[in-house]
Amino acid sequence: MSGRAAAGSSARQRHDAPAPAKRAEPSSPPPSPDAALEDSVAELLGQEPVDYEHAVTMTRQSSSAYMSLPPVIYRMPNTAFGISMGLASHAIMWKELAGADFEIVLIDKGVVEIFNSIAWYSSAAVVGLIGLLYAYKVSSSFHLVMAEWLNETRCHFFNAPVLIFVMLLLGLPSHINASDQTLRILWSFAFFAQVLMTSHIYKAWMFSKRRNFSEAKPQFLMSTVGWFLLCNLGVICDIKGEWGIGLPAMCFGAGFMLYIEIVIFIFGKLHENKRMKGSPGMFLIIAPPSVGVLSLELLDDDASDFSLAGEMLLGWVYVCLLLLFRLGPVIWRTPSVFGEYWAYVFPLASATTATIKYASVLDTRTTEVLALIMVVTAWDLSSWCFAEWHFTCIAASEAKRSGATLCSIKKSTRQEG
Repeated sequence: MSGRAAAGSSARQRHDAPAPAKRAEPSSPPPSPDAALEDSVAELLGQEPVDYEHAVTMTRQSSSAYMSLPPVIYRMPNTAFGISMGLASHAIMWKELAGADFEIVLIDKGVVEIFNSIAWYSSAAVVGLIGLLYAYKVSSSFHLVMAEWLNETRCHFFNAPVLIFVMLLLGLPSHINASDQTLRILWSFAFFAQVLMTSHIYKAWMFSKRRNFSEAKPQFLMSTVGWFLLCNLGVICDIKGEWGIGLPAMCFGAGFMLYIEIVIFIFGKLHENKRMKGSPGMFLIIAPPSVGVLSLELLDDDASDFSLAGEMLLGWVYVCLLLLFRLGPVIWRTPSVFGEYWAYVFPLASATTATIKYASVLDTRTTEVLALIMVVTAWDLSSWCFAEWHFTCIAASEAKRSGATLCSIKKSTRQEG
C-alpha cells in the first residue's frame, strides 16, 4: 500500500513538474556586408552573384590594403570633397554680395571681394589636395574606392568634383577675367561629365535592389543639384544664344523633376532612420531648390521684377530651413566620416545667395535685412564647422597617441575648457 502511494506521488510529481524548455532554433544570421558587396558587384557586372567565399576574400584583401595605407590616405573618403564644396559655395555667396547695391552696408565691398577671393582660392587648393590624396588611394587600394562606388550613399559623392568645378566657375573673383567663349567650352566638359556620372546613378535608381528610390536618402540629391548649377552657368555664358539650343532650361527641367521625386521618397522614409534627425545630410534637401531659385531668376527675361516661380520656390527653402533648425543640428557629435560637417555649409550658403539675389532685385529694406541675417548665419555656421572640424582633428591625433577613444578625448577637453 505504501509502495503504491509512493508510486502515485512520484507520478504526480512528474506530472506537476514544469516541462523542459524547448530548445531554441538557431536564428538565421543577419545579412553580411560581404553579401551586400557581392550583390553590388553582380549588379555592376550584370552577372550572377559570386559565391560567399569569394566575397570574403575580397573583403580581406580590402582590409589588408586599408591597413597598409598612411592614416591621411585611408581616412580620405570621397565625402572629403564636401569641404571644397562648402568653400566654393561661400565664394559664390560673397561674389553675389559684392555685386549687390544695398542701402544697409555692414562690410565694405572691397572687403567682400577679398572674402570671395579667399574662399575661391581655398576651395581650389583644397580640391587639388584632396584630389591628389584620393588618386593615391585609387592606385594603392582600389578595393576601397570600389566599395565607395558600390555603396548606395557614397556613390553620389563621386559627382562632387563636377559640382566643385562648376561652382568655381560661378564664383570666379573679379580679377579673373574669363571670356564667355571660355566658359562655354568649360561648361560643355562639365555637362558631359554630369551626364556620364548621373546616367550610372539613375540606372541604379531604376534597377538596383539597394540603390532605388525606396532607399532614397538626402545624399541622393548630390547628383541632382548639378543640373541647376549647369543651368545657371549656361545662362550666364549664353549657351542658348550661341549654340541655338536651350540646354540650360533643359538642365533645370531635369533637376526639378528629379528633385521632386527624390524628396517625396526621402520624407516618406525618414521615420525609419531616426539618426538622420538634425544630421548634416538633411541640409542637402535645401541645396537644389536654393540653386534653382537663381536658375528661375536667370531664365526670366523680366529684369525689373523677381521671378514669381522663384519667389515661391524660395518660400519652400525657408520652410525647410526653419524645420531643419527646429530639428537641431548635431555638429557637436563626433563625425562618422571625414568632411561630414561641411554638408551644413554648402546648402545654407546657397540659400543665402538666393536671398541676396532676391533682395537685390526687390531693393527693399525688409529683404536687405533678411539677406544680411542669412549672411551672418551662413558665416557663423561655417566658422563653427571649421572650428569643430579642427577640434576633432586635434582630438583624433590625441586619441591615437594616448590610445583613448575619440569621444572620451573630446569630452574631457570640453570639460577642461
